[in-house]
Amino acid sequence: MRLEAVDVKVIQPGVALLPVSRVLPLLRETKDETLTIELNGDRIVIRGHQTKVTLQARDPDEFPPVASFDEEAYLTIRAGVLKRMLRRTVFATDNESSRFALGGVLLEFGSGELVAVATDGRRLAKMSGAAEKVGEPTTETMTIVPTAAI
Repeated sequence: MRLEAVDVKVIQPGVALLPVSRVLPLLRETKDETLTIELNGDRIVIRGHQTKVTLQARDPDEFPPVASFDEEAYLTIRAGVLKRMLRRTVFATDNESSRFALGGVLLEFGSGELVAVATDGRRLAKMSGAAEKVGEPTTETMTIVPTAAI
């Protein structure tokens, strides 16, 4: 996950690798307007007026760089819509079958909407949401996303 912050004042330039599972809830819940990130040896300290959290520091060079997205043709959909579509269809997938098509959610784009369909052979779940095509995607606009990835 990549997060960009606005109005950042850099006192000393550097690179920090922070665990999203600990930092994201902190950012959501803090009432502090300003947070300071300091590196103290092998610890990262995040401080605010009402906040002080200490995290284990990791070497950013040990992790691969985050890939950039340079495509000119793709589909866009609001994150909340996609999340709701997946939640309302993933229950119907078959986790125990060896048939790949039943072990995931089919996503298909057409007529300005993205359709999610899942089945385990007994249940069928289908939901659609508004999506937009940007450019002219040359690849197939249909894919099965495995349940484990969802």
